[in-house]
Formats: sequence, structure tokens, C-alpha cells
Amino acid sequence: MGPPHSLDIGHDGLLLARNILIRRFHVSARRHALSKFTMPAMSPTMTEGGIASWKKKEGESFSSGDVLLEIETDKATIDVEAQDDGILAKIIANDGAKNIAVGSAIAIIGEEGDDLSGADKLAAESSGS
Repeated sequence: MGPPHSLDIGHDGLLLARNILIRRFHVSARRHALSKFTMPAMSPTMTEGGIASWKKKEGESFSSGDVLLEIETDKATIDVEAQDDGILAKIIANDGAKNIAVGSAIAIIGEEGDDLSGADKLAAESSGS
């Protein structure tokens, strides 16, 4: 008698299994790539601010260095530039919003190719906190 039976899926089968695992990981990683964009502190003493105006619209792409919005403080109106490339998936705090605490979510951002369908849910969770 020979050795106990084993499953031999061969080289092509292993490659297919590996590609499926990679694809599943990649898709699930994208699903969670959306992130909260929070009210920045424009000075060491700033505790809250307002949204003067958004310069990008929901669904619009932006590049590093693009002005995303203007923040109003008690002393000035300041442009906020993007630090990285991305997409403005959802605006939480609209133009004219006031008294937004530093660190509070004001938008949801993603990257090119991300699934943006979860932006509304993430925005709802953020505004409830």
C-alpha cells in the first residue's frame, strides 16, 4: 500500500487560492479605507472654529496642497490644505457651521478607487459622538 491519500491541487491550484485570498483581503481593506477628517487646530490656543466655506464638493477629488475649505476662528479665516491626495466623500459640517470643537469630525475622506458607499454611515456615527 502507498501513503495515505492527500489532496494534490498542484501549482495552478495554489496560485488560484493565493489570488483569491489576496483579492478578498484587498477588497475588505478598501471597504475600511474611509477616514474622518477632523476640525484642525489652527493655533495652539484654538478650541473651536467654524466652516466659512468648503472649496471642494462631495465626491470631488483633491491633490496634496489643494485648499479643501476655509476655517473661521475668532481671529481670522484660514485656508486648510490637503496633506495627501484623496476624495471628499461626505461633508458633515456644512458651510456656515459654528462652534465646532477641534478634533470633531467635519468630513469623511477616502482615496481614489475606494468604495465610498460607507461614507454616510461613518458620517452618522461621527456626528453622534
